[in-house]
Amino acid sequence: MTKKQLFFVIFIFSLMSCKTTYFPTSNHTPLFSEKGRVDISLGISKFGYELQPAYSISKTIALQSNLLYIWQMTDTSGFATRYGELAAGFNGKTKKFLYEIYGGYGIGRNYFQSTAMNTVRVNKLFVQPAIGRKDDFFLISGSTKLGLIRLAGNGQTSFSPVIEPNAHLRIGYKNIFFYTTLGLSYLPLGSDFIDRHLRFIFSAGLSFKF
Repeated sequence: MTKKQLFFVIFIFSLMSCKTTYFPTSNHTPLFSEKGRVDISLGISKFGYELQPAYSISKTIALQSNLLYIWQMTDTSGFATRYGELAAGFNGKTKKFLYEIYGGYGIGRNYFQSTAMNTVRVNKLFVQPAIGRKDDFFLISGSTKLGLIRLAGNGQTSFSPVIEPNAHLRIGYKNIFFYTTLGLSYLPLGSDFIDRHLRFIFSAGLSFKF
């Protein structure tokens, strides 16, 4: 086993031992400016897989969802996450920039396998403003998800505001792009329960627009 593999194994077991209660997703910022456009991102986040479809109903109104799936499970140990968001948004533009603001709701569950299966339920209400620029070759944007999160499980329930700023870069041509997103997740009203969440957001993959 190499040093990198050993470090990864140690990190995974440390993550499982603290029972991470919240895995943040990356923000999706399609920045629509036309009616009937589809934007789909498929990528790998820090520990799992993300699917982010979006559709512009009109020049100014759009819908999007964000799905996260993580599976690191054996018969005796590990963790898994299933989480989804649905949001509706307003799009606009100035002479130099495109902007949008989405409002939505997320729900999911984290599963932990040790001697018994434990479950932590996640609920999140949020708004997500974003601003950026794009053309046929690139998209660059900044966004912040602001909301309220509820974590419940193992006889505990905790609430906290959530602040998740993201920077997003997409490069490609015509319908296919490579993208990467970096961000942070901050829960100001932390507790022993809420503090067990991942604070660094990373996602990379392919984006398709039609």
